[in-house]
Amino acid sequence: SLESLRDLEDLRLKKGHDFGEGALLSLFEHLASPSEWCQEELGRSRRSNGGGGRNGGKKKQEDGWEPNSKKGGMRKLFLIEFNQLGDAAAHKLSECFPHLQLLDLSWPSAYLTDAGLESIVKNCNFVTSLNLTGAKRLQGYPLEHAALPCLTTLELVYCDLVDDDVLLSLKQRLPHLTITDYYGECVAV
Repeated sequence: SLESLRDLEDLRLKKGHDFGEGALLSLFEHLASPSEWCQEELGRSRRSNGGGGRNGGKKKQEDGWEPNSKKGGMRKLFLIEFNQLGDAAAHKLSECFPHLQLLDLSWPSAYLTDAGLESIVKNCNFVTSLNLTGAKRLQGYPLEHAALPCLTTLELVYCDLVDDDVLLSLKQRLPHLTITDYYGECVAV
């Protein structure tokens, strides 16, 4: 069963043409390890268990992370050429895997927009590398004010609508960040 895969730290899937968005949502929920339960599940569990949650009453940080957990949860997620990966799936994965370090959503569907990107940059504060190559509907505006404390690499190759001014502003704000633009060139200030 999918629950037996909850200890995965690295998942690489390619050409998920037959994965509908509902299947992706279900996959994320089932792969979320006990140390990274989706926020809504965690809240529901705490309410039904009198505040104890799924961890038997052990103290968790507000974001659901158990600092001393033996299970690290999903750290690297590659979903390449998933043509049904849209905003709802991006939102769900950002809730279920807030401690991702590497996220590659290259060549997603046309359904991935700035709304999905906003969920990722808001919820995944530990991402060091984010690849959104080929995300044709992204404009990049959620990047303008996102904290992105750990991000070192951002790939936006073939992202037709991303505003160059947004990338320049981001690079000025985060000089350590390597940004690859539409043409595969590094953005410089």
